[in-house]
Amino acid sequence: MIVDDSRSSEGRTGTRGDGRTARHARPQAPVAGRAAAADVGSGLAPLGTLTKSTSAPSGTHPGRQSKPKPARGAGLRPTLPLDNSTGIASPPSRTAILDRSTGELVPEWDPTTKWELQAVARAALGGTHRLRICHRHVRLDVAGVEVRRRLVGGRTFLGGLMVCGLVWVCPVCAPKVQAIRAAELQLAMDTWTAEGREVLFQTQTFRHTRADALSSLQGPFREALRRFRAGKSYQAAVRSLGWRGSVTGHEVTWGEANGWHPHAHSLLFVSGGVTPHDAHAVLWPLWERAATRYGLEVDERAYRVEGGMWASRYVTKLGRDVRHGVAQEVVRSHTKRGRVASMTPFDFLRAHVDDPEGGRWMHLFRQFSEGFRGRNQLTWSLGLKRSLLGTDGRSDLEVAASIGEKYEALAMLTHLEWSTIRAAGHHAGTVVQVFDQAGWDGMRVWLDSLKGGRPCSAITT
Repeated sequence: MIVDDSRSSEGRTGTRGDGRTARHARPQAPVAGRAAAADVGSGLAPLGTLTKSTSAPSGTHPGRQSKPKPARGAGLRPTLPLDNSTGIASPPSRTAILDRSTGELVPEWDPTTKWELQAVARAALGGTHRLRICHRHVRLDVAGVEVRRRLVGGRTFLGGLMVCGLVWVCPVCAPKVQAIRAAELQLAMDTWTAEGREVLFQTQTFRHTRADALSSLQGPFREALRRFRAGKSYQAAVRSLGWRGSVTGHEVTWGEANGWHPHAHSLLFVSGGVTPHDAHAVLWPLWERAATRYGLEVDERAYRVEGGMWASRYVTKLGRDVRHGVAQEVVRSHTKRGRVASMTPFDFLRAHVDDPEGGRWMHLFRQFSEGFRGRNQLTWSLGLKRSLLGTDGRSDLEVAASIGEKYEALAMLTHLEWSTIRAAGHHAGTVVQVFDQAGWDGMRVWLDSLKGGRPCSAITT
């Protein structure tokens, strides 16, 4: 069965603003066309049974039921729209490279790494954090966990699981959300520069020492950024640049020598012909004044403006290009691999995997999580996003829950089967790996071995 789920959504849960699961959240209303009854009657075969692909009209599901009325008190937050399409396709996944010596396609990175890092993050943040449900709990409005395959690219993935959408702390949701945010930024830049206008790249930071705690740096830095953009002086400065708006992304790294290093990257949408030197001349004095007012030590190295085509090499662990443009730099902050002298928060998770003794890296990751809890990764100037993209876009949770591509439903795991997999300590990545390597029959053998408590290393390796 082929499903066009470009306008459908995946798991949600009742949440509070601090990223923790609401204790008394009631089940949300089933997504249209995704009710349990519809899934039971959708023609999906039990796991291990080959299914025949059939065409279905876009956005429909065989056996679709009428849309049920929303349950009362569905969650502790307003009900999210059922239409969860991002409107922008994420870039194709680059998951393999060609080994010219053998002619084989070899994975560019371990596809299970993100799941291992998510487990570390979940352990660091505790059992009440919303991260605990991500790709682990089955949605209440589905009959089970679907094994799916994308029609473009052929990648296998699972559907019917809840997601967290926490870009700061989830190694599984962050890459997907960041890909969409980068695509939005790129589209905005293309739209703006198509008529000969400029996009400049601004970086703001300040001096710090190893002795400074992240919590003691974040407050003054945030206030200095707010002060920098406030008042008549700033309005006059940006007006001289033909400024339409800006998009600001926040970032922090950590190093053995100097400790926490918060900084902010911004895209400045200005008139054609405006140079980085022009912007630096009028904006640097304002940043110096704002930072000094809140006790931050700065010099001209703490403020840079560069051209929009500026690019730098960054190594990532999540399958992104080593070289990427200014749009990705603003978005891909805490997930990109830091330089040798500095580490990003997701590097803490990788370091813990390599050196779990003492819990040092877990402690640093918890500090980061607490410092950035509830904050937006990107901040657009009022009205800029709608004027350039025609929409205000989707929330991080909605993006993480969306699919945006056509897929083929291959089989379904029941709630009991998924519980068996989780009880054995496995995750979605393991299931996908087994399915890709051993197919339906192998998956059944592996699942039977889990039920009997016997390891099946011949399939999982």
